[in-house]
Amino acid sequence: MPRCAFVFTLPLLLLCHPAPAADLIPATARAADQPHVFVITIGPGGEVWEKFGHNMLWIHDPQQRPGGPDAAYNWGLFDFSPMYPFKFLAGSLTYWMAAFEAPAVVQSYIDDDRTVIVQEIALPPDKIDALINAIEFNRLPENKYYKYDYYLDNCSTRVRDAIDGALAGTVRNQLEPKPTGTTYRWQTRRLTADDLAVDLALEFVLGPYADKPINQWQESFLPVKFMEHLRDVRLPGGSPVVISEQTLHTSGTYAERSSPPNRLVPYAIAGLVVGGIVALCGRAKNVRLRRGVGWTLAAIWCVIGGGGSIILLYTWFCTRHIPPKWNQNLWQLNPLLVALLIMIPLLRREKIARIAMWTSLAVVGLDVLGIAIKLLPIQHQSNADIVALSLLANAGLAVALYRRKGGISVSQLPSQPQP
Repeated sequence: MPRCAFVFTLPLLLLCHPAPAADLIPATARAADQPHVFVITIGPGGEVWEKFGHNMLWIHDPQQRPGGPDAAYNWGLFDFSPMYPFKFLAGSLTYWMAAFEAPAVVQSYIDDDRTVIVQEIALPPDKIDALINAIEFNRLPENKYYKYDYYLDNCSTRVRDAIDGALAGTVRNQLEPKPTGTTYRWQTRRLTADDLAVDLALEFVLGPYADKPINQWQESFLPVKFMEHLRDVRLPGGSPVVISEQTLHTSGTYAERSSPPNRLVPYAIAGLVVGGIVALCGRAKNVRLRRGVGWTLAAIWCVIGGGGSIILLYTWFCTRHIPPKWNQNLWQLNPLLVALLIMIPLLRREKIARIAMWTSLAVVGLDVLGIAIKLLPIQHQSNADIVALSLLANAGLAVALYRRKGGISVSQLPSQPQP
């Protein structure tokens, strides 16, 4: 799942923006001839890849080393090509980092009505020098690319790790022991809740790995959360790591939810509607109703559920992608739905209709087994909404096939006599 702001076209956008106002540069950077380090935190935006926010390191360097006097080091660049969704599912995305003129970058986000907050980090000049050297080494063409992981290695964790390295592990030592009471799934659903399709897809793909409790260090994969946690970090002498914090812009369009929505009831209603229509239309006397509504809806459900299960099995067994592995949603939506999809157009044949009936009962049986398995002492997976959706829809399909006594071909013309 994309976690960083989409900046593939950022250089072009910066060319289109007017010169930024001087007040976008923090006062300490304007007045001092010493280097300063800032964390720029960008709030969520409207696109899928913008919903989790973004952050960068802003280094004010009077020596004007290769990054420039006010460089924004950005680890969130990627190529949004047609292959992006497939690489995302396979966990094989490649991101890279680059430096841009910090005030112009900030202005571009303000123009997009994204919240922008700047925090100055307490680092002495010698540690800033070491940080600049490390980042510039990272920016070399042979070093700037990295394998993206939306929870463990993204734009925010790269900023976090850079600050932590400059502070000799102070940030990690203080954030890691602190629980958050949240999980990767909880945070993911909180930030994608306004996009139902993305929310459903991620809820289905994420396995029990996403339900492990996370601490503040892990939660810092989210830029806004890292910004919040940094406020409480203290240096060995007791002084705060964050010297100052300045809100340059507050979005009037985009805001983060405080918690994810509970969609158990809506998903259950959706499953009941799908299952109910298929069950009722499966034995309707009107051939058009049976073929055009009942079995067509059943086929669509099999495409979604069966196709999703194939994708899930691929990500589990054929990639190194950790979050989908051991996914318990395969009890609810599995490749048996693909077999039913193949059999639905052939239901006029009595033998195939009988096999389809027993297959649908097996699908429901696996649904029930998946619920029963939750009573065992195994890794918990929060998927009650998927269970409700699939169980009711699969049950309706099983009822339609069980009640069917002669079968009807989807390709049968309405004018032909009913069996």
